[in-house]
Amino acid sequence: MSIEKGIILESDIQENQLALGNENQFKQLISIFLDNATKYTPTGKKIHFTLKKKDNQILIIIHNEGSYIDKENIKHIFDRFYRCDPARKYQGGYGLGLSIANQIASNLKIKIDVSSEQKKGTTFTLWIPAK
Repeated sequence: MSIEKGIILESDIQENQLALGNENQFKQLISIFLDNATKYTPTGKKIHFTLKKKDNQILIIIHNEGSYIDKENIKHIFDRFYRCDPARKYQGGYGLGLSIANQIASNLKIKIDVSSEQKKGTTFTLWIPAK
């Protein structure tokens, strides 16, 4: 994933899953979350990418080890220009990525859940209506 930082991308992808929506928007959405995970994953840690079907939905789960967002900041991470620098070291950018991702998710009728635990990492789960 990021050779410079020694980050490893692990994936568990269940093949042949179909969702309705704009392919380019799906690609942009996933790209934003993977880029964000890469920025905030400490050197030598892992990013886990999972795609699977559960009931009538497709789940995309992106978990990055070692990155923690406290509950107060989680409430605001999708706000434009919001940065929670004290908990997540500044890594460049303008604070627009997650705001854009949230808008794309809304357009595609995708629900986003966020959880974060100290020493374990941060997980974004995308709940996508399956075809």
